Amino acid sequence: MRSYILQLEYRDSGTKQERLSRAADIIRSLENPDIILLPELWATGFFSYGDYEKNSEAADGETFALLSKLAREKDTYIFTGSFTEKSGGRLYNTALLLDRSGEIAAAYRKIHLFGDEKKLVSPGTDIVTAETELGVIGMSICYDLRFPELYRRLSEKGAELFLSCYALPAERLEHWRILTPARALENQAFFLSCGCSGKNNGVLFSGHSMIVTPRGEILREGGIHEKIICADIDPEAARRYRESFPALKDRVLF
Repeated sequence: MRSYILQLEYRDSGTKQERLSRAADIIRSLENPDIILLPELWATGFFSYGDYEKNSEAADGETFALLSKLAREKDTYIFTGSFTEKSGGRLYNTALLLDRSGEIAAAYRKIHLFGDEKKLVSPGTDIVTAETELGVIGMSICYDLRFPELYRRLSEKGAELFLSCYALPAERLEHWRILTPARALENQAFFLSCGCSGKNNGVLFSGHSMIVTPRGEILREGGIHEKIICADIDPEAARRYRESFPALKDRVLF
């Protein structure tokens, strides 16, 4: 399974449409992708709180329309990163998983909200997995990483591959570098995480997107600058490791 993580640089000087167009150009340049990940609120900026309402869209809005077309063109799954979804008069921080035909395989609304985000965005309530040809995929967004019970629930639902997008300040990078491998190791699952680089409203993003194995080993990692990370991974490896080292089956406390 060929995985691509697009650790995109955010610049306040750009527009949403320019960022969408640039991401599309990058995606079209990728060779033989099976899954592509984008960051959290990469087209509008996590820290641009004053623009959340203005930049909001329906789940099947312009971000979906563009990435759905690209999923079909490239015959690939796309984890859309997140966008501000407007539904029923509320805003959500939402990420979609699109299948090779461009259809929505799963939709996840961020459960754990952080800081000023809580004043604007409603939390999701559903723990989301998707059964795919790539394995059972579990979805999360940024601050979720600090809550291990979410990932245990995902693994109980069969998840073998965790996906996350994030917009993490650089000052908390080391927390991310500790917790991402920990979540992979304790659940014996692959973990693909895609973060922003660049700066938004004066906040420097951490970058350092990762591909982590079920043994907690960092297979690939980006730096603080924009980078495309690529790795071929075997979806069956998580199942084999769980069989050879059955820590999940040996649990006593629930």
